[in-house]
Amino acid sequence: PVLNHTLVGPAGYLGCCSKPEIFEGVEWSLVPDDRFELNDVVTFFWEGFLVNNWEPPVIEESRYDDTQAFNTTADLMNGLHFRVAPYEEKVVPMRNFGSARAWYQVRRGGALVGESLPRRIRVDLLFPGSGRYCQLGDVISCSNDGVATIIGSKSN
Repeated sequence: PVLNHTLVGPAGYLGCCSKPEIFEGVEWSLVPDDRFELNDVVTFFWEGFLVNNWEPPVIEESRYDDTQAFNTTADLMNGLHFRVAPYEEKVVPMRNFGSARAWYQVRRGGALVGESLPRRIRVDLLFPGSGRYCQLGDVISCSNDGVATIIGSKSN
């Protein structure tokens, strides 16, 4: 799967300065591929870890899956899109130098015909030195290397 957000900082984290913003969820795509066929069913999986090297245990509340099918030729031409949400439940648990992985399986006529390699990303949603993680409504300033500083909150 392809992550539809930038990774920030020298270590490439999904973070407060990732674009587009992640507060509505983490966006993923399956790009068109000649091996996909009409009516193939894709199940997308996501799971998070407390450490940044994808070591178990999995954070149970972070688990997410979604199933979609290639129902039209437009789906085959444009690919499929998945959103891991809600942010507070599925992404925030990895906020302190955690990690996540995403992958998908393809079924044709109910039989498993393919599985992607996992895409692994690191997650850091904390503002340096604050212990606070970024949330929807925060006004954030981002340095050139992706370090986030909170300068206000729209909710205050």
